[in-house]
Amino acid sequence: KMENSTMTNLTQQEIEEGNKLIAEFEGMVYTNDDPKAYAQGYMFSKELGAITVADLQYHESWDWLMPMVDKIAEQGHAISISTGYGCIVTSNTGEHIHMTEKSYGCTTLIHATWLAVTSAIKFINSKNK
Repeated sequence: KMENSTMTNLTQQEIEEGNKLIAEFEGMVYTNDDPKAYAQGYMFSKELGAITVADLQYHESWDWLMPMVDKIAEQGHAISISTGYGCIVTSNTGEHIHMTEKSYGCTTLIHATWLAVTSAIKFINSKNK
């Protein structure tokens, strides 16, 4: 289900790990309390209820991804998305967090942005420890 031509240089596992990271940043909680119904566990949110990690759509849907771009920006980090270039993230202290150029194997702008969002979340999480 998760095979996506725009994410060709990432494995399904890498996509799922990135989507799980984004879901947790959004406030979803990973749960594994129903192995019969959800062998791999699931993410839970009040809005969506239970959703498997494989069904998360951050990597292929702007409707899913852009609220996370907004959440990162609300923390003072700068995100620049350019159709010709890719995606750049700079922290609120001026640190260079991430740069994805489309020429680095990203075939679409959502791919470049997804990679930048996952990098920004890892950076934010490391600062919040």
